[in-house]
Amino acid sequence: MAIFARMVLAVLAASATAAAVESAPSTQSDSNHSHQKKKPDRDKKSEDRLRGTSSDHGRFDCRAAVHKQAKDRFHTTHIKFLRTGKVDGAVIGDIHRFEGVLEIEDGEHRGERYPFSCSVESSSGHTRSASIGSRDPYPVTKDW
Repeated sequence: MAIFARMVLAVLAASATAAAVESAPSTQSDSNHSHQKKKPDRDKKSEDRLRGTSSDHGRFDCRAAVHKQAKDRFHTTHIKFLRTGKVDGAVIGDIHRFEGVLEIEDGEHRGERYPFSCSVESSSGHTRSASIGSRDPYPVTKDW
């Protein structure tokens, strides 16, 4: 019986110690367990990019940079992206190149289409370059 009592006390003491450790406020050193690899410091945006959706994020970042340029150039926020595609074979390191066509939906340039291109660093989301080309010579028709 004495052995059983000692075993019960040992289990209770171990569970009390574990509960105290779990309820203690965690510190930076507590969160880095020795059995886990320490991840490099990255912001949330970079973490999301590394989960296999860097192309989608790159496309979004490209459009955001081009939208800002178009807003400044055409003085409107009504900009429609008709196409945005990743250029095959244009990846250098982690820099991806995108091209597409945008259309101005109101104002002086209504209905005009412009080609654009940009390059995005996939690891950081930084847009390296973005440019809007000359107006597409073919007017928009409502038949298509």
